Amino acid sequence: MKNMDELIEKLFVFTENYTENDFYKCDIEEKKDMFNKQFNMNLTTNEYRNLQANLSMARLYENKEYRFKKV
Repeated sequence: MKNMDELIEKLFVFTENYTENDFYKCDIEEKKDMFNKQFNMNLTTNEYRNLQANLSMARLYENKEYRFKKV
């Protein structure tokens, strides 16, 4: 299994173009599409579920003004 911290770090990049509201209002399919475009990895079902379960870590990045990269 891929390192979850590494995957999460790759998902979030510093940008002013994408707000937390834009991120949180996206549905699961939109997020999955963005994940695939963002780092072009084939995640297994378990890896994807684990990644979804760890999205709460996004709150830690908000304080550092990290945002999901708009693709």
